[in-house]
Amino acid sequence: MTDSRPRRQSQQQRDECSAGDHVFSPDLAGALGRMEENDDNAIDEGSNQMSSSVKPMRVVRGMSQSLCIALLLLACGLLSAQNEEHRVRNIVLVHGAWADGSGWKGVYDILVKDGYSVSIVQEPETSSQEDVAATKRVLALQEGPCILVAHSYGGSVITEAGTDPSVVGLV
Repeated sequence: MTDSRPRRQSQQQRDECSAGDHVFSPDLAGALGRMEENDDNAIDEGSNQMSSSVKPMRVVRGMSQSLCIALLLLACGLLSAQNEEHRVRNIVLVHGAWADGSGWKGVYDILVKDGYSVSIVQEPETSSQEDVAATKRVLALQEGPCILVAHSYGGSVITEAGTDPSVVGLV
């Protein structure tokens, strides 16, 4: 009988995977490694199956992590293409539906560490218009041009709020 549980990668396999064209910071690689270990601990050792509440959360967490990394790399690529004189230093993060701003904590920490001014919009999620208004209130507090970054439902919010003159890009 074969074991259907996911196997942990060795440190060498993880290093080989991260040694390709993409370069991740040691902090990010370490955080991802710790997340993998925590996920492995969520497996029920006695039954070879994950509990029904853990499996969907693991899938969502994995998709969210991948999306955040992709958005972060895209935003950083856009920002690095600018010259120092016109460099955008303000990033406004907008969460999706059925979530709150705390979902952006990992991305927030990385961007702040890299010297960006980062704001997270806490949408009331009472109506689309009120969510756009909350985003515009945060934009009004920014000094200089900014980039709006959103996940899921937040994309529709930044599409409308992105008409503000201070917004130079949407991600």
